[in-house]
Amino acid sequence: MEHDLVAASAGLDESAELIRNNAFLTGLLHKYDPPPEMYRSAVSLKVVIFGAEASPKLDEVLQLKIPSRAPCGFVRYILCQMFQDCADIGKFEENLFQLIRQSDSDFFVCQDFELLPENLSLLFAGSIDVWPPKNEAEAEHYENNDDELTAWQRVTNWLLNPPVMKKCFHFAYHSYRIVGNWNNWQGEDMRWDGAGFVFVVPLSDTWDSFQILQDGDWKRTLYPDVKDGSPWKQHTLQGPDDKGHGKNWTIGYSKQDQGRAGTLYHVELIPDYFNRPGQVRWQRVSKPRADAIEKAAVTATETLKQKERERVTQAAFASN
Repeated sequence: MEHDLVAASAGLDESAELIRNNAFLTGLLHKYDPPPEMYRSAVSLKVVIFGAEASPKLDEVLQLKIPSRAPCGFVRYILCQMFQDCADIGKFEENLFQLIRQSDSDFFVCQDFELLPENLSLLFAGSIDVWPPKNEAEAEHYENNDDELTAWQRVTNWLLNPPVMKKCFHFAYHSYRIVGNWNNWQGEDMRWDGAGFVFVVPLSDTWDSFQILQDGDWKRTLYPDVKDGSPWKQHTLQGPDDKGHGKNWTIGYSKQDQGRAGTLYHVELIPDYFNRPGQVRWQRVSKPRADAIEKAAVTATETLKQKERERVTQAAFASN
């Protein structure tokens, strides 16, 4: 059923009635599910009203239990849920406040897709001087000492909110490194081509297996949920996590893409609807085509890096 819901929503505008209905039905299916494993490890995050960070008072500090691998957009979403009765905080899509991270004496606006800062501390820049009362639903959860259930339901509600989720992930914000047996699993950087991350694999024998590391981290591995995954074998992309031992994509294993040593394959990692890693695919290419792919990717990657440099510069927050 869930697969049918996702398929029916593909390609639709996020404001479409079918999208809203499917999100509601999916919410019913998973209302009491524990969150995905990658979001079960929680940390304590401090959020302080901007301007009070030097010596904050009790009503200017908020402690939140947040999944350690959640993006900053999750924090913004939670604040909007907790204080939905406060017009100055408003709804997530209204963007009435900013989350700020401090680095030495500099301040930077956090984008929704950025990961939590290492010091687990954020500043709230908006039009409030103290934290307002929580809405009734949140207050009831706390009175019932139901913190864990509340935290799980927050994650589930967030994951089942398409418009919010889409803003909380930025596929191209990460780097991806392909690791395979053709280079003794040492890894090589994939390049952005404007739509996904690509790499040309020269087959070392009759087959080659690989996984993909997000940000070069073996604890953030992307892999198929079956052995020898390929575009011709039904599977689902898993991760990023460290649970993929023995589960690889394998080029040349299926009869549809069998080759010999030296055959070139254009491997692509493309995003899903929410801008998360969604699918790995490949096809045989000629040497001229492989050269053209790599040349275009070099140009697109440099353009992406320049945009990222500009984004970081624009994120500087003027405290005065």
